[in-house]
Amino acid sequence: MILEVLTATITPTKTAHEKLARRMGYLYEAVGISARHTRCFRAWRPHLKACKKAIKSAISQVPSTGKIVILGSGAWLDMPVRALAKHGAEIMLVDMVHLPAARLRARLIKNFTLVNADLTGLAQAWDAWDEDAQSTPIPPTSAPLPIDSADLVISLNILSQLPLAFLEVPPVSEAESHLMVALQRSHMNALKAHGGQVLVISDFERIESRGKELDLIQSVQPGILSSDPLDKWSWHIAPKGEVDRKTDISMTVGCWTFAG
Repeated sequence: MILEVLTATITPTKTAHEKLARRMGYLYEAVGISARHTRCFRAWRPHLKACKKAIKSAISQVPSTGKIVILGSGAWLDMPVRALAKHGAEIMLVDMVHLPAARLRARLIKNFTLVNADLTGLAQAWDAWDEDAQSTPIPPTSAPLPIDSADLVISLNILSQLPLAFLEVPPVSEAESHLMVALQRSHMNALKAHGGQVLVISDFERIESRGKELDLIQSVQPGILSSDPLDKWSWHIAPKGEVDRKTDISMTVGCWTFAG
């Protein structure tokens, strides 16, 4: 807990974007993910290995003079950092927040560039929204991505996470369900429109078990990912003891490729 507080404290919040990320909870979510990985690294290892394998396969098709964009680079846990650094292509790492460890490592790798961006196109409007207003802000039809051109765009474990700053997951009302679908569809529309190759890695269902009780929750709405994944695996995200003594949580994760 002390390390989490320290990391949140030393992460820069000088720019308007960085201040927005702190107010909206993105900074604390990023710190929390890194801390959970430290606690659950053995349980996460197969998932992270599968993510890196899928990315290595995708980047093998990109020329060394090309450009690769990773949306949701986070703490670099699920990226094959060494393979990306050796590839030769320009690597653009995009996320709402880049923690100090990622900032430091990026300075040491000449083909890596960090970009701060709101991948929903909704955060600023939501932050300014008056809850007494008659209507809530809505996401754009196609989310703004900071990409002029790229040979490969990777959406890395963020599709199901996009709604987290705006609603409960799973949604607790019809309005929240509509917002969840709109945010996820906006992201996919942007990926399909960018013009290059796309790799999507995302969980799409959450399995919560408490003794004999089992809950299956759709973390990505059916129809958003229109085809069966090329590969899928289980992510044991919260073993018993992480949430509480009885709860065990796993995610079913898949990967999809298509041309934008």
